[in-house]
Amino acid sequence: MKVADFDMDTDNIIFNKQPITWHGSTPPMDRIIHENRKVQPNKVIQSLLIVLASLGLVLAFIFLAVNIKYASHRYVDMNLNVWVYTLTGQMFALILILSLQSQNL
Repeated sequence: MKVADFDMDTDNIIFNKQPITWHGSTPPMDRIIHENRKVQPNKVIQSLLIVLASLGLVLAFIFLAVNIKYASHRYVDMNLNVWVYTLTGQMFALILILSLQSQNL
């Protein structure tokens, strides 16, 4: 038996007008009703994150190209920098792909 509904838009509980009577011999079992809804993120914040992710991706590729170009010089440590920049670029690319997938711009 549904006693009330909660309206998340207005933060109000709407009670049913029917009187509550229980015809069983034992108390009723409680349960939670799950409702799945699609929620759109704020377009300004999403656009800002897409721009930042794109800039991070471009910077990662620039740093990778510089490291590859100057790999023979002693002052550039190729081992750590390439992995750090590559993984950072992959993270930003993943954020970019997931954000573009969630909403058509």
